[in-house]
Amino acid sequence: MEGQQVKWWDGSIRSYSPQPDNYKDVYQTGYTSNANVAISNQSEAINYRFSASRLDYKGTQPGNTGSKNSFNLNSTIKLAPKLSADVIVSYVNTITKNRPYQLGQVLGSFSGFFSRAEDMNLMKEKFQTSDGYKYAQFNQLDRPEPFIYNIRATNLLDFYWQQLKNEYVENENRLLSSFTLNYDIAKNLKFRGRIGNDYTGARTENRQFTEVPIALNGNTSTGGYTTTQGQYAVLYGDALLTYSNKIGKDLNLSVSGGYQGRNETYKDQQSNTKDGLVSRNWFAISNSFSVPETSDTRKQQSKYAYLGILNLSYKDFLFLEGTARQEYASTLPPQNNKYSYYSLNGGFVFSDVVKLPSFWNYGKLRASYGVVGNAPPLYESNIVYTQTSLQTINGSVPSLVTANAYGNNTLMPEKKHEAEFGLETRFLEGRLGLDVSYYNNRVKNQIVPLQVSSTAGATSQIVNVGEIGSKGFEVALNATPVKAGKFRWDTRLNFSSNKSRVISLMEGMSELNFYSSDQATAKIVAKAGEELGNIYVRPRATDSKGNYIINADDGRFGGKMLAPNLKYMRGAGMLENSMEFRDAEHGGIAYTSNGKTYNDGVLLQGVNQTTGLPNTKVISAADYYINTYNWGEGSLTDAEIFDNSFIKMREVVLSYKLPASFTSKLKITNLRVSLIGRNLFYIWRTLKDLDPEAPLGNKWWSQGVDVGSTAASRNYVAATSLVSCKKAIEEKFYNPEKAKDASVSGLFTAMLNNDRVAAKYWNMPGVYAQTSYFPNSNSVYQQNDGYSQNYWDDFYATGGNGSGSMAQYRSMEVKFKTLSDTEKATQAIIMQAAKVVLIEQAAKMVDLWGDIPYSETGSLETSSTIVNPKFDEQKALYTSFIADLATAGAYFKANPTNKDFSKADILLKGDVNLWARYANSLRLRLLMRISKVDEGTARTAVLDMLNNPAAFPLIDGGNNPSYTPGLSDVLLQPLTNSTSDLSAAFMEGSWYATDYMLNTVMLPANDPRIPVIYDKYGRTVNGKFVPNATYKAMPVTMIASDQETKFADYSVLDSATFLFNQKLPGIVITASEVNLLKAEAFERWGSSASAQTAYGNALRQSVTFYYYLNNLNQGGGYVNVPVPDAAAIDTWVNTSSAAYTGKEKILNAANYQAVQAKDTRKTKIFWQPSTNPILMKKQIIIAALLICVAGKLAAQENGVHQQSTVYEAPTDPLVKKKLDKWQDQKFGMIIHWGLYAVPGIIESWTLCSEDWIERDSTKTYDDYKKWYWGLSKAFNPVHFNPEQWAKAGKSAGMKYLVFTTKHHDGFAMFDTKESDFSIAKGPFAKNPKADVAKYVFNSFRKEGFMIGAYFSKPDWHSEYYWWSKYATPNRNNNYDIQKNPWRWNKFKGFAYNQLEELMTRYGGIDILWLDGGWVRPLETVNEEVRSWGADIPKWSQDIDMPKIARMARKAQPGPFMDLMRTIRHQNKKFLIVNWTIPGKAA
Repeated sequence: MEGQQVKWWDGSIRSYSPQPDNYKDVYQTGYTSNANVAISNQSEAINYRFSASRLDYKGTQPGNTGSKNSFNLNSTIKLAPKLSADVIVSYVNTITKNRPYQLGQVLGSFSGFFSRAEDMNLMKEKFQTSDGYKYAQFNQLDRPEPFIYNIRATNLLDFYWQQLKNEYVENENRLLSSFTLNYDIAKNLKFRGRIGNDYTGARTENRQFTEVPIALNGNTSTGGYTTTQGQYAVLYGDALLTYSNKIGKDLNLSVSGGYQGRNETYKDQQSNTKDGLVSRNWFAISNSFSVPETSDTRKQQSKYAYLGILNLSYKDFLFLEGTARQEYASTLPPQNNKYSYYSLNGGFVFSDVVKLPSFWNYGKLRASYGVVGNAPPLYESNIVYTQTSLQTINGSVPSLVTANAYGNNTLMPEKKHEAEFGLETRFLEGRLGLDVSYYNNRVKNQIVPLQVSSTAGATSQIVNVGEIGSKGFEVALNATPVKAGKFRWDTRLNFSSNKSRVISLMEGMSELNFYSSDQATAKIVAKAGEELGNIYVRPRATDSKGNYIINADDGRFGGKMLAPNLKYMRGAGMLENSMEFRDAEHGGIAYTSNGKTYNDGVLLQGVNQTTGLPNTKVISAADYYINTYNWGEGSLTDAEIFDNSFIKMREVVLSYKLPASFTSKLKITNLRVSLIGRNLFYIWRTLKDLDPEAPLGNKWWSQGVDVGSTAASRNYVAATSLVSCKKAIEEKFYNPEKAKDASVSGLFTAMLNNDRVAAKYWNMPGVYAQTSYFPNSNSVYQQNDGYSQNYWDDFYATGGNGSGSMAQYRSMEVKFKTLSDTEKATQAIIMQAAKVVLIEQAAKMVDLWGDIPYSETGSLETSSTIVNPKFDEQKALYTSFIADLATAGAYFKANPTNKDFSKADILLKGDVNLWARYANSLRLRLLMRISKVDEGTARTAVLDMLNNPAAFPLIDGGNNPSYTPGLSDVLLQPLTNSTSDLSAAFMEGSWYATDYMLNTVMLPANDPRIPVIYDKYGRTVNGKFVPNATYKAMPVTMIASDQETKFADYSVLDSATFLFNQKLPGIVITASEVNLLKAEAFERWGSSASAQTAYGNALRQSVTFYYYLNNLNQGGGYVNVPVPDAAAIDTWVNTSSAAYTGKEKILNAANYQAVQAKDTRKTKIFWQPSTNPILMKKQIIIAALLICVAGKLAAQENGVHQQSTVYEAPTDPLVKKKLDKWQDQKFGMIIHWGLYAVPGIIESWTLCSEDWIERDSTKTYDDYKKWYWGLSKAFNPVHFNPEQWAKAGKSAGMKYLVFTTKHHDGFAMFDTKESDFSIAKGPFAKNPKADVAKYVFNSFRKEGFMIGAYFSKPDWHSEYYWWSKYATPNRNNNYDIQKNPWRWNKFKGFAYNQLEELMTRYGGIDILWLDGGWVRPLETVNEEVRSWGADIPKWSQDIDMPKIARMARKAQPGPFMDLMRTIRHQNKKFLIVNWTIPGKAA
């Protein structure tokens, strides 16, 4: 930096010179002024004091100002000789504008770093354009005054826009009042009664100024206006009766008894514009671009207590006080909401008893012991239910869902026990004082939320976790070193020491994690028997001899390490301590690279990771710092651990009292002038680059962690001074927004509303059951562990994609037990139906896992306890299932329905005939499942059923080939407000016709179902679509090069029947399945004739069923296929290769054996013995051909991606043209590639702490995140060859590519300037193709592909989305956006900037695929969204999609389509989703 003239990012020519104060210049000099005036008077009847004050301040951060007006009245009125009243009233009006930021993510992040050459005056000028719009970044050519190149410190520009342009104004009016009545009842007996109120009315206005010219608006605008109004009222009162008397001549006694009560209510309302402002900078709700939003919340809690106080004093030198208190709190469960605590303290003024030396003026010993109680936060111990109204085939039906974060009706109050001993002394006529204290305390039954296994019925519960103790001492020294004439110097010195220890934790718990940073490589952990506050770090890796291990490739430290903002700043070269090794003068070693000599080399001490020999590799200082002090694993963990010791000049006061001879002439009693300095300087400190007292937070560990604070300030001050009932409290325990009492019917409805039964994305078994085509893959038959775990969690707990069948059923059992006999008689039929539904789901669990937890599950619902349930033996479970189904079938046959059952039953409308058939048919299915391992039991029971059809009616369609599936089969009809289809699942994997099914089985038989299962497909010739002449599936053995060129010559799955059929039901059991089961049973144990009849019925009913599905899809341009005539069907059934031969056929046995071979649970009862690997024709016709049914007969897997069910066509002609072209492409590839590729897991979902997520159970959640983040240091795809990919895709006939630029984990596969968490910043950084997305896109463009960019809206790595201040309980952002609007605005800017990079730096993008449908405006959350199972926060995760769409359209004009899966609006132009790897087929 030598003053060279260079072109700056704003286009100006500037001197490249150091700006030594540019960090300081981010701030401004603040001030505070305070003026006060008071009047007072006193008489026999009244005395009062009234004061008024005015405070104004300007903060050290730009744009932060405030004012406060206070008025106080304190008066005592004598009403009668023995009666007086105290009246106190205070009114405070506070106005705050643009509160200060925590600047950790502004100045201490990679998007906030700036060089020493940056002039803050330019930043403060260029955060807005000359016309007052927000700055325009590089390549935003449609915007006025765009920057000429990208800059790093956009966070700082956003900070200035927020603070200096936008206005967030808080206006708070607070009124505090109390009225106290004092009455002398009799001699020595007094009464005091008080009632008071603390009322706050708060209003905020958030004015977000228009960011771009209105003329550039597309589907949305910019800017915004939000108003909130809150009312917070505290009403309290107390009454105290006191008796005081003297016993004898030296003993004084005082006894008091009383009552205290407190009630708190909170109400908040918010209104805000949506999608920006219509007119520039007119801040009114009516100026909303879209329909405005409103919200309302309410809360209430109460406490009251009875108390007693005893005071004794002897000769004024010996004192004893005892207190007792019994308190009631509404936030505790009603049976535990009463708790008692007490205290005892004494004092002994020994200087009044013992003659001390003349220099020792005063001495006192004191001791105390006390217990204080504490209740949990509001509503957290509630056991409540979320009630929704489902629009179903039965109309509007209430649904009750158990909580995934379970309450605790046995929660006990937390109590702190503390003892203290102290000594207080004064010497030298008070000029020297010493106060010493020792304390020892324990907190018992500490209240914390605890994560639990889903088999308990939920994923977390608030519990009493254990006991923590603290002890220490405090020393205070007061002195007056100088006292001469009118000059006096007073000083005070404090010293304290504290040690806290974990005494015990609840049974089964080894540790508690309070805080972790950077992939949990540094944690604050509590372990039983250890000190509280211990910091655990991952040390540098060493060999067996203690030598540090050095990475052989890039010289980074081995092991797993970490550090926050100061570490990042050092790694980026922002701090003075990063000068070491930068040149020879600072210790750099000379080395040669590419023929050039450098002097900034570093030789790390240690041994080579590969050879074990001493390290000889010299790396550059830049590589050393960025690898050693970067984010996450692989960096130096203990580089963020600092010794924080200091001696500080905290305050200096120079005060002068003007002489009375002067002030008396002014009629002033007392006039004093003072100069005060606070936080002046540190005499000594160990922490250089951070103020030792800067950390913020209200946690006990907050002062030990810097998570980003504002700058510490030095202050100079010039001052002049001139002289409730129990029933009510139980009612307030429950959250009024939740249902506190469950109903059997409501729980049953929610149990039936199961996304694991409905025809939805995550239920598609796909290639695993050979129902969709996945060419040339060696993993076709491999079950995905992640999706299996999802199915597990969805069965046991709510909150995922299932209904939490077990949790719902356990809640039903608990509720049923509380009913009266009359009520039980009505609800018993619902319990029987629920048992059938539970068994149907539980049997699938056994089929997947073998032994499973069953009998002891749902302990939270049944007993509000956390139990790790036993695994029940699979054969015993199947035996009980079969017996219970027999009972249920008989029950439904013998008992009538009722209105409650009919209304709640959204599956079969309360039809007991169908329920009896369903129970019997399910029993038949399970009996046939076990028939290869317990044939005797199965044979007896099955033949009993088949030989007694009147006693055991089945779902067999009345054995009528032309039956009506909608009236006979067990089908879950789509809810009218929550429809979905399987297009995502089919098209995400591959929607081409399945090879074996079509080519080997169906075509040779001239199967009449082919026209409704498949489409011939074809090609576009001269602008006209020409279908193929015949049906045929692409051979699975076809090589990739042929697939690319020939794919259009082969058939695909039918779109009307499957892909876009929004009326496709959830298929539980069908007539064709039941008749195939009958055919197998008759063939094995009965007559061939009966078997042939049942087999023929099954085939004919299968035809009827498929045409039924096809004809459900009415309108929308789809043409329904007419049912073939009976003669054609008879020919197929009787004379084709599908005809019954009297013997089972072994079809596709290799597939079956491959599935079995991949399953490690060899003992599962449904596996046939290896000596008899027979796969019945049933499994081809049902498990293979019944695409939807297969998902129900087999284990179902869980996808995690949801989509909107409503499509809005584009209106822009250019977009329509591009859409038409895109839809003609048909065949392409989607590449999900990111950090998750290193361990080979399913995308980045394992980072999400939701109950359906499967991850390594040997790691804690924090450890797992730490491990995952560290994958960025291992991701080094040195053989990356996108040209080869593109050529292979082209040879296979593919026409488009969609590439993952960033998944939810936030790891960018492109060279983003917004974050260092990217492929271009890790070990792959030096590779010429480090900007992976760029080379992928370019390679595929060269081969003529259309280009799509996948981008995740949520970013779990971003501090703006997952704030490290809080835990990450689910996929949503983890902080209240309403309380932290700045942080969310930063995230919006972060997401916008990354998308802008993709749109402006990576060439033409034909489709932008924005994933993460839960990041959406709150008003778009409907029943469909809730049905996904993800938690819905109370705030809106609106990232301003219209603004993004406008930017994208401008950057990619006309031929561009943007897609927001799961959000319905005009910018959604095309429906497409991710791969789902399916589950097992039976």
